[in-house]
Amino acid sequence: MRRVVLLSGGMDSAAALHFHVTQAKDTEALFVDYGQQAATWEYASARAIAKRYRVRLRRVRAAGLQPPREGYIQGRNAFLIMTAVMALEPGPALVATGVHAGTPYYDCSQGFFTAMQTVLDGYSDGQLVLSTPFLGWTKRMIQVYCVRHRVPIHLTRSCQSKRRKPCGTCVSCRDREALDARS
Repeated sequence: MRRVVLLSGGMDSAAALHFHVTQAKDTEALFVDYGQQAATWEYASARAIAKRYRVRLRRVRAAGLQPPREGYIQGRNAFLIMTAVMALEPGPALVATGVHAGTPYYDCSQGFFTAMQTVLDGYSDGQLVLSTPFLGWTKRMIQVYCVRHRVPIHLTRSCQSKRRKPCGTCVSCRDREALDARS
């Protein structure tokens, strides 16, 4: 079965790519540029990570969206999953995300992914499968996984700003700094 990993360039999606590459050779990555400020630098990270794992990286661009500068983006995970589905050729496939526990967002919950799987079943007669290998894990557990399995964290991008260097103030930078301080 083909596997498509949504690769944002961050640590969680890099871990998901590693997980799936070790499960099946027929794995590729998909980067979605939906107008996020950090798209240029996220895509650069996604390219470097895909190159490291020797997987094909496809890029899809959505024009006209104006997501908030940082923080929660309503509908983001549903949009990313459905974009991956639209980018797939018909037939059996697995769509993977690096979503993890510890956030208050509905689209990071088991209920959301169960509902999304029902939608995909309706579109595909059960041929499309969602994979969330880290849904019950904390961000810290993913970091430990990355270290243990030599996932190239140094290639990842966590900052939500459009600057080349991480801003150090956005939610993602603060989360990453807190994780790094505990290492």
